[in-house]
Amino acid sequence: MRVCVLAIDGLDHRVVFDNNLVGFMQRVHGNFPSIINSQTKIPLSPQVWGSFLTGKEQTIDSWVRSVSGRWRVMSMVPRWIQRAVFNVLNNSLVFVDTRDLDGPTLIDIIPKTVTVDFPFINYDTRASMLRYTIAPSNRATWRNSEEGIQRERLKRIRSALNDNWDLLLAYIPILDGYGHLYYNDPEKIVQRYQRLCVNVNVLLRILKAMDVYTIIVSDHGIDFKGSHSVECFYSLSHDTGFKPTSITDFYEHIKQVVEK
Repeated sequence: MRVCVLAIDGLDHRVVFDNNLVGFMQRVHGNFPSIINSQTKIPLSPQVWGSFLTGKEQTIDSWVRSVSGRWRVMSMVPRWIQRAVFNVLNNSLVFVDTRDLDGPTLIDIIPKTVTVDFPFINYDTRASMLRYTIAPSNRATWRNSEEGIQRERLKRIRSALNDNWDLLLAYIPILDGYGHLYYNDPEKIVQRYQRLCVNVNVLLRILKAMDVYTIIVSDHGIDFKGSHSVECFYSLSHDTGFKPTSITDFYEHIKQVVEK
């Protein structure tokens, strides 16, 4: 059976459930604890998505790979310092890819995999980080830019549905940005969730008509203090008895569903 994964960065289960955003909720839905980084004590997206892709907990904790290894220290300093360093060193930075992960990834074990902007594979991390450097000083500029990119991304996801694949991996990062920038304005966050919910629901209706097993999953939520909360959201289009307790559980589950 074909599988489509909509990986929505920062999708918070409490916002979904408390506001009855049924467009995110499929036949089975719930939440599970994310992977907590040992240094920062919060989930870090590179580590969580890397663990999703490999089915084993990774130690990677930054999107940036330095000459001597990963920038562990960058995940431990305030964001304004991260932005300043990124602005100065942008052209010399090298970003992580699947070679930085320990173990075979889903795209290694499922040859007919199509990816849309997926971390470690074909997501433009450099461009995303450049846009984010302007966000704190000009939220409107970031929002307009990111929402335009998001519209194009959704079009590409819809187009990819027509490709020849057994597994489609699509990454949707915009809610994470809203969580960091508008954490003190819950009403605005809910409005942004509602907008994306409508778009996701359109995709789900198409995927249902195609009889595709669709997974929605997040890497963490938002703590309404500007950082990540420790719970992930998930929803499944089919009731297979699968109930994840970790992001790593999806690896074997997806493999089994595709092989059926």
